[in-house]
Amino acid sequence: MSRYWESHRQIDTCVSLIFMNLPSQLRVQKVERDVNVVFTHFNLHLSVILLHQLAMRTASKQGIDEAVVQNSFQRCLTSAVEIKDTMYSVRDLRNFPVSKSGDELVLPEVLFI
Repeated sequence: MSRYWESHRQIDTCVSLIFMNLPSQLRVQKVERDVNVVFTHFNLHLSVILLHQLAMRTASKQGIDEAVVQNSFQRCLTSAVEIKDTMYSVRDLRNFPVSKSGDELVLPEVLFI
């Protein structure tokens, strides 16, 4: 296994462990009331999307099995859906302090596309 793929696996494992070990105040059930929960989840899912987009490109360039590309694509898609679901679970976005442009909320979806 190349150095890139070892590093990829380590980062992916770290992000997964962070998700599994989030303190109770950052769990997704509290999303409707706390901007910190929303942005924590956005950032973690964005990390997954960026990590696996690079993995898809690298696997394609290296001629690695298509299953690796499909697995990374599914990870990106799952994270994008989680971001969408988190956004829909917020009862009133007007209560969340974001910039007037709203770029922070669009960025994960744009990066995935």
